Amino acid sequence: KAVYAVDQLVLAIQNLVLTQLRSEIGKLTLDQTFSARDSMNAVLLKDVDVATDPWGVKITRVEIRDIIPNPEILNSMELQMAAERIKRSDIIKSEGQ
Repeated sequence: KAVYAVDQLVLAIQNLVLTQLRSEIGKLTLDQTFSARDSMNAVLLKDVDVATDPWGVKITRVEIRDIIPNPEILNSMELQMAAERIKRSDIIKSEGQ
C-alpha cells in the first residue's frame, strides 16, 4: 500500500487539474479553446506533474476529452456564426453589384 502526502489523492489531483484547466482556458479565445486541445494537454501535464511531485505522485498523461460550453456560450457562438454568415452574404451581394 502506498503512502501519499495528501489524504484524498484522487480528489486532490482532480481539483488540481480542474483549477489548471480553468486557468489555461481563461487565457484563450473561444475559438482557440476548441482547437488548442493538444497544447492544453501538454501544459496541463507539465503543471500537474510538477505540482504533484511533492505528493509522491508522477503524472504521465493528461487528456482533455470534451469541452462542453454552458448554454450562454453556445448561444453566443450561434449568434456569432449567424453574424458571420450575414456579413459574408452582404460582401457577396456588394461584389456582385
